[in-house]
Amino acid sequence: TPLHITASRGFGDCLRHLLCHGAEVDFAPGGKTALHEACEHSQADCVRLLLSYGANPNSVSEDGYTPLHLCSAQCPRPLLLCAEHLLDFGGQVGKRTEDKGDSALHVAARFGLEEHVRLYLGRGARVDLTNESGETPLHAACSQPHSEGDMERYHTVCRALMDRGAPACAMDGESRSPLHLACRNANHRVVTLLLQAGADVNLMDYGANAPMHYALQAVAYTLPLQPERSVKALLNYGAILTVSVCSDCQCV
Repeated sequence: TPLHITASRGFGDCLRHLLCHGAEVDFAPGGKTALHEACEHSQADCVRLLLSYGANPNSVSEDGYTPLHLCSAQCPRPLLLCAEHLLDFGGQVGKRTEDKGDSALHVAARFGLEEHVRLYLGRGARVDLTNESGETPLHAACSQPHSEGDMERYHTVCRALMDRGAPACAMDGESRSPLHLACRNANHRVVTLLLQAGADVNLMDYGANAPMHYALQAVAYTLPLQPERSVKALLNYGAILTVSVCSDCQCV
């Protein structure tokens, strides 16, 4: 609709004109409201304008997302303003997506968005909330593959979550801890952080894989990230090296 187009493109004056002349603020003919469109396209001024005209900050799109979930994606700074506006107008930080059960904190952690994570934590987001896969936000942060340049950002996100009590030993639906996932992505800084917090270095997932298995499997495709540093950290914290022989595990 004209309302959706103006909101997504940041045409504030046109948007105000439409709203003043009776445009239905929460009309969602294609499964999304104008507020979803404004958030998805980082139009913070339009987000605030729509909210001031009564847009529902917790409306759910056809895909099962609230506007706040769409603020936890790329282009972090403008979307941070959108998220702040939504929360100021009653957006619920704990709302989950209908498909995966992710909270906004899960999504922000997965994208390594430090400021979003701090914002949501400051507004009461739960660090122990699990999605449909049994993942906490800390799992989400550790699960995302990233480049060498993003290692510090993800380390900061994980530390922020753990400073608020995120459990380092929580297990997802496959019995994987955040340490398993951090080892898979060869972020040695996060691996060390989790070990210092008491993560079980020899915990087996349902596939009988310990964090060391993930760290060794990652060597082939994460060389720029220096995966050997994760292996060293695991050994320093007592990792037991095992090999599987005819389905029996023998220590070597």
